[in-house]
Amino acid sequence: MLTLAMNRIETTSMVVSIVVIFFLTLSFGILFYLYYRYYRKCVDGSLEDSYIKKEVIQENPRYFRHVDEVAQDESMTLEEKYQAIPTLEEHVKGVMKRKNGLKVLANAVLVVVYLLCLSVLAFAAYSRASGETFLFGDTACLIIRTGSMEEDNESNTYLVENNLTEDIPTMALVGLDRVSAPEDMRLYGIYAFQGEDRILVHRLISIEETENGDLYTFRGDANSASLVEELDVPFERIVGEYNGFQNVGLGMAIGYLQSDIGIIAVCFGLVLVGCYDIFEISLGRRIEERKRVLYPIIDGETKHHVMEEHRLIVKRLLREEKGPVQEPED
Repeated sequence: MLTLAMNRIETTSMVVSIVVIFFLTLSFGILFYLYYRYYRKCVDGSLEDSYIKKEVIQENPRYFRHVDEVAQDESMTLEEKYQAIPTLEEHVKGVMKRKNGLKVLANAVLVVVYLLCLSVLAFAAYSRASGETFLFGDTACLIIRTGSMEEDNESNTYLVENNLTEDIPTMALVGLDRVSAPEDMRLYGIYAFQGEDRILVHRLISIEETENGDLYTFRGDANSASLVEELDVPFERIVGEYNGFQNVGLGMAIGYLQSDIGIIAVCFGLVLVGCYDIFEISLGRRIEERKRVLYPIIDGETKHHVMEEHRLIVKRLLREEKGPVQEPED
C-alpha cells in the first residue's frame, strides 16, 4: 500500500513538473517573441541608428584611428586623403574574413553548451527513471539519503574491535560493486540491499547459514539496533558492495537533478538559452542589414570629417606663413 501511494505521488509530481515546464516555456517564448518584434520594428524604423553607429565605431577602432591619422596628415592633399581611406564596407569585409575562424570557434562553443545542457537533461531523466541506483558499466551508484552511516554508535562495539572507520555522510554519492555469489559476502562489509520500499546501505553484522541459503543481518553504524527489514535478508536482495568511493558534491548535484525543481531548472535553462540564441541570431541579421544601409552614410560623415580637418590644417598653415596679424592701434 505504501509503495502504491509513493508511486502515485511520484507520478503526480512528474505530471506537475511537465505542466510547469510547458507553461514556463510558453510564457518566456512569448516574451522573447514580443521583445524581438518590438526591437525589429525599432531597427527597421531607423530608431536605433544612433546606437548602431556607435556600435560600428566600437567594432572598428583601427579603421577610425586610421581615418583620424590620415585627416591630420599635413603632407597629403585632400584628394590623396580620400584615396587613402577605404570605404567602411570594404574594411568590414576584410575584418570579417579574419574573424571567420573566431566565428567558427564561437559556434563550436555554442554547440558544446547545447550538448552539455542536453546531456545533463538526459542524465537527469535517466537517473530519475532508474530510481535510487543507476549503473555505469559494472558499477552502480547510489545517493545516501540518511545519516545512519554518518557516525558510530557506542553500542556497536564491533566497530572499535575491528577498527571499522568507514563513515558515509548524508547525500554522498557512493559506488557499489556487483556481488557475484554468497561466498563473496564478508562479515562487517558495507552492502546495499533492497528493503521494504527502499535500498539501504548498511554494515553486515552477522551471517546465518540455513538449508535454504545464507541469511544476512545488517545495521547502520549510527543505529543501536537493526530494523525489521534488515533481519534475515536473503542473497537475492543484495544490490552490491560499497567499494569505497564517495562524493558529497556529486551526490548533492545528482540529487538536485533528480528532484522536480532540478529537472524544471535544467529544462528551463535549455529553453532560455535556445530562445535567446534564436532571437539573437534573428536580431543580429536585422542589425547587420541596417549596418550595410548605414555604411555609406557613415562614409559621408567620415569624408566630411576629413574635409573639415584638412580645412583647419590649411587655414593654420596659411596663418603661420603670413605671421601673426597685428591689431590696428586706436
